[in-house]
Amino acid sequence: MKKIELGSIEFPIKLGTKFLQNITTAEQLTVSEIITKYEKDPLVYLPKLIFHSINTALLREGKDSIEEDVVCDWFDEVGVSNSEVKNFTNAFNESIMIHVPQDKEVGKPKAKKP
Repeated sequence: MKKIELGSIEFPIKLGTKFLQNITTAEQLTVSEIITKYEKDPLVYLPKLIFHSINTALLREGKDSIEEDVVCDWFDEVGVSNSEVKNFTNAFNESIMIHVPQDKEVGKPKAKKP
């Protein structure tokens, strides 16, 4: 499992279908809306992604969740150029490429053959 270090504390992160289920439910947004928010305003939305990713992993391990303020305070201290933030961003982008179809034909009903 991938990890992220917030200050001196290392947390697991989880990206994938369970993470997407958790964040879409909590934020009451579709996956497409989440990606759009992330792309349009990463400085505001990236801490939220990290928060949900950590809590998805913690809950999977049977551990208590963390507060969103923990992630936001850490993000305020380190900024978007921090190596941990960059590593998370790369992992998130890779996950999206795997879990969200890029092919416009995926998910569309097949035309009936005559």
